[in-house]
Amino acid sequence: MLLRMIVELQVILSYQMGESIGSILENYNVLNELYDECLQDKLMPDVKSRIIGVKSRIIGVKTQMSNFSLLFGLHLSERILKITDNLSKTLQLKYLCAAEAQAIVSHTVKTLMSMRHDEEFLLFWKHMDILRVRMNTNEPVLPTKRKTPRRFEVGDFKYIQSINQET
Repeated sequence: MLLRMIVELQVILSYQMGESIGSILENYNVLNELYDECLQDKLMPDVKSRIIGVKSRIIGVKTQMSNFSLLFGLHLSERILKITDNLSKTLQLKYLCAAEAQAIVSHTVKTLMSMRHDEEFLLFWKHMDILRVRMNTNEPVLPTKRKTPRRFEVGDFKYIQSINQET
């Protein structure tokens, strides 16, 4: 039982999320073309019958893939996860001493913190704007501002009184 859990943990630790997201990004246009092909009516009858059940899902995924927010999130996740995956791989080396591990961790933290600077973000944004055009996604749009629910309003004394009277 314990051996099985250790093997499962090793499988989980060896799974590289950054590479997985990277493969999605590498095949972004190919996936969109595949979805277009699946939605066409020119398919063979046996293939078409299998796709009918998932047609709405294909449309949903294709719609999401046309949004800039998904492309932005995938690229940002890939950058961060590749750094953390590299750290995870390095820390699992057998010959690594504690001082080296600590130095590697601090270097990784510095790398991640440097990504938070405005200059780095502007470079990333310019890169994303170029990719947006190449990947044929929508332009970035700010989300609509929603009204804060009344229960979250600060200083609404009448609302608090009405709650106290109900109890």
